[in-house]
This record gives sequence, structure tokens and C-alpha cells, in this order.
Amino acid sequence: MEHVHTQTDALAALYEEMHQKTKTGMWVMLAAFLALSNTLEKPIYAMIVPLLYFGYDMLLQRKRFALVAEYTSKDSARRLYQVHVLIGILQYRALAGLIVWAGDRPNTYFLIGLVIVVIPFYWLCRKTLEFISRKIDPTYITEKEIHKAR
Repeated sequence: MEHVHTQTDALAALYEEMHQKTKTGMWVMLAAFLALSNTLEKPIYAMIVPLLYFGYDMLLQRKRFALVAEYTSKDSARRLYQVHVLIGILQYRALAGLIVWAGDRPNTYFLIGLVIVVIPFYWLCRKTLEFISRKIDPTYITEKEIHKAR
């Protein structure tokens, strides 16, 4: 029983680190995107920032889920990684679609699209990710559960 408790604690620490790095990376990416979109002649070129972040995050996720495989099965870790990649692609496409749509419109259109479409879509993606992740790996711990336990 001690081994299971230690494994759960180790997974909780690993998931907490994953969530924290992802959250920090998202804020850095958003700040870089906003800075570039306001300074570039064509704000649409700033889409490279979320794309670079997405590529970087996928590499980090791959490493993290390789560590998760040490505590769960390799198959579960691979499937978790695939789900995270798919959700990441959907989120990037939503943001890219908004950027393209609002490219030659006033900034208020971008903000309205962000608030009405992208943010709720990201929330829905997060809930879907949590649901599917729990189906794949019952030991999956959400960010909310990590903070509730502390």
C-alpha cells in the first residue's frame, strides 16, 4: 500500500509540474504574440509565436509523458500524449482561425472573438481533456485537484 501512495504522490508532483510549465508557457506566448501583433506591419505574421510555442510544448509533453510511462503503462502514456497533441492542435486552430478572421479588422473584433469563441472553446477543450485523460489513466490528476489538496 505504501508503494501505491508513493506512486500517487510522485504522479501528483509530476502532473503539477506539467500544469505549471504549460500555464507559464501560455502566458509567455500570449505576451509575445500581443507584442509582435502590435509591432508588425501585418499582425497575421505574429501567428508564428503560437505555432512555435505549440511545437515546443509538444516536445515537452513528449518528455513528460515518457516520465508518466514510468508510473503507468507505456500504452496509457502514449494515448495521453496523443490526446494532448490532438487537443493542442484544436486549440491552435481556433486561435489561428481567430487571428486570420480578425487580421484586417479593428482590435475589438479580436477581443470579442477571443472572449466569445476562443476562451469558451479552450475551457471546453480542457474539460474534454480531463475527461478523456481520466478514462485513459484513472490516476490522472487535474490542476484543480492539485491545488485543492495543497
